[in-house]
Amino acid sequence: MRKILLIIAVVVSFSATADEPQETITTNLDLDSGRVLRMHWHWVYEGYKTVHKLEFLKAGTVTRSMTVTGQPIFNKSNTLVAIPNCWHGGCELTIEIVNLETEKKLPDIKVDKDAFLKLTWIADRRLKVLLRAPNPDEIDSTEYFDF
Repeated sequence: MRKILLIIAVVVSFSATADEPQETITTNLDLDSGRVLRMHWHWVYEGYKTVHKLEFLKAGTVTRSMTVTGQPIFNKSNTLVAIPNCWHGGCELTIEIVNLETEKKLPDIKVDKDAFLKLTWIADRRLKVLLRAPNPDEIDSTEYFDF
């Protein structure tokens, strides 16, 4: 009986932690005029390391924070960041955009095609979104967004 209880306790313990993040890390990115962007990352089941919180710091003090979900893609000058939320096999069809100069979220980009996304900043304020067709019978398409 004692062995059965031990096995049950181990199984319950493992299943309780299987859905929890395996790793939580924090990274910093230096912005202009002494500001810092702190990103809080965690692992997502069947996904990639994902940023779930952004904090803006000035002189070591948090001046603003916001909740986001996804993998950040920064423009060349680190003034804008696109945050798609992807996992193995696809992406959500909403992309969060944050202006790092004003420390504010911009309206989300919403795509209406069931597709896999690839994002690229092709100019400092122009984002290219490749909508990859989910099956070979459909045609890929590209959309551009200016900020």
